[in-house]
Amino acid sequence: MTSLNELKLDLEEYEKLLSSSTRPRVKTHLEKDISIIKTTIQSISDAATPLAAKENANTNSGGSAKHFKPIKSFGYDGSSLKTAKIYVNLKGIGTHDASKLFSNFDTRSLEVKVEDFNNSNYVFSVTGLAADIIPEQSNVKAKGDEIIVTLKKKEEKAWKHLRKCDQEADDKKKKKEAEEKKSESNDPNSSIMNMMKKMYDEGDDEMKRTIAKAWTESREKQSAGGGGGDSMGMPGGMPGMPGL
Repeated sequence: MTSLNELKLDLEEYEKLLSSSTRPRVKTHLEKDISIIKTTIQSISDAATPLAAKENANTNSGGSAKHFKPIKSFGYDGSSLKTAKIYVNLKGIGTHDASKLFSNFDTRSLEVKVEDFNNSNYVFSVTGLAADIIPEQSNVKAKGDEIIVTLKKKEEKAWKHLRKCDQEADDKKKKKEAEEKKSESNDPNSSIMNMMKKMYDEGDDEMKRTIAKAWTESREKQSAGGGGGDSMGMPGGMPGMPGL
């Protein structure tokens, strides 16, 4: 990639050629090239300025970036139609210098930073919010032992969960439970089967072995008797249980 110094030298050479040129067409081409070079120089300079400022800031602070401890625990209330509130516990934060409390809001995310509090820096962030917020109307403040984050909802609607992924997981669980309930009403045996499968999926290794043994014995009795159902009133085979 051509360096900034090389481009500046090229620019000087082009300007010398332009000053000595007499042909209109040649002048037009030179002026066009000069414009391109100037634009390129400006772009490189603009890109280098923030980097230089960052390097200078690091030098002034001893050459190392600040380390922030992530805060994972928080309280949440999304029952209000207009706002959602997050409560982050940090003992004594209400007496901290307000100029060292920073926040950044986007339509589906937020970040709160606390600098130089009890000789440490802290950060709390959430991405993938349940729905859109209005960043410019959201805010953060410290009071007592809590940082209170207020999110202004774009759509007036209660949020059961703060994050969209949690809401989707909850919706999926409810849908599955509704389907199972409907299936149970159509087939009495399915309620027992679903109960057994749930116990198997959520149980520890000992529970899994116990259920697997009982199911296997039930199927063996079914096969010996030649019936359509087993002694537990279930059809053969349990979906989701290996080998059963």
